[in-house]
Amino acid sequence: MNQLENDLKWLRRGGQRSALAQVLKKPMTATQLCLAARPLSPHVQLRDIWFLMKQFEERGLALCLSPRQKTGRLFCLTDHGRQVVAHGLGVHVKPIARRVNWKKYSLVVRARIRKLTLLVLAKLTERRDAMVSAAELRKILREEYPVGLNPVIRALKELRSHGLVVIAGTKNSGRNAYRLTLAARRIVTQLLA
Repeated sequence: MNQLENDLKWLRRGGQRSALAQVLKKPMTATQLCLAARPLSPHVQLRDIWFLMKQFEERGLALCLSPRQKTGRLFCLTDHGRQVVAHGLGVHVKPIARRVNWKKYSLVVRARIRKLTLLVLAKLTERRDAMVSAAELRKILREEYPVGLNPVIRALKELRSHGLVVIAGTKNSGRNAYRLTLAARRIVTQLLA
């Protein structure tokens, strides 16, 4: 029996394994995997995801893109894992984008305010010359998610420290105006995929 058939049998033997393999279509954190796998396997818990991802890694089906991070570790299928999932479960998964900084991506997806701030900033600054202040961001964020100005400012500061947002100038009121960097735009493309 070859490795592909062996891994395929292993994957099919467990309902949680199969569910996990089906939902891992793009790099995801353990929490995201747990939420996505629940409709297919209602009893799956976060601790199960950690255990299963370790097994997936040992078999060469998945890998961690940010192994040194304590929280927000990203997992994705390897080439072999994509082959097994396509052959056995009929789920075709695209290879991960090589131009995305996955460490920075994991920093964004593990914090809700950072993620929302980045997405709204991307939406508001679709034109390269557009820029938005923290107050404008907060006003738009508050329509869907109750958030104060301080968390938005903190998120912008953290995004700036990771090179995802830059101060593009000042608005008429003297407030800093922000826009995304190219690395951030690549991350937003992955978030929306």
